[in-house]
Amino acid sequence: MTLSVLTPNRIFFEGEINEIALDGHEGRMVIKPRHTSFIFALKEGIVTINTPEGKQYAAVMGGFAEVHEDRVVLLTEAAEWPEEIDEHRATCAKERAMERIKEKEEAHMLDRQRALKSLARSEVRLKLMIHRTKK
Repeated sequence: MTLSVLTPNRIFFEGEINEIALDGHEGRMVIKPRHTSFIFALKEGIVTINTPEGKQYAAVMGGFAEVHEDRVVLLTEAAEWPEEIDEHRATCAKERAMERIKEKEEAHMLDRQRALKSLARSEVRLKLMIHRTKK
């Protein structure tokens, strides 16, 4: 089966895979060859890509997945390999987002949503960094 992971800035991944595990709003899903066709919304999370050469892990920042019998396409706002993540920067972003959430309990709802999204992204990046060090 083939996988394409596309962001607005680049083709993040394109190639043959055995399966992919990813987070949708309904929970974690594993997609294997000959899967039923469907489209679903992605959550920020870690994607596990099982290729013929082995497993690869990446952070994906929301978007949509389109699944067909022998092809999966992920359209995402951003995708990052572990080596592309600056752990210090992600930690600082998490701290800033948590401060904004606390400070802006009565603030405009849009500011709160932005802070929550920033928090989710930084947590996914840090989770991927922890996952990489366990290998």
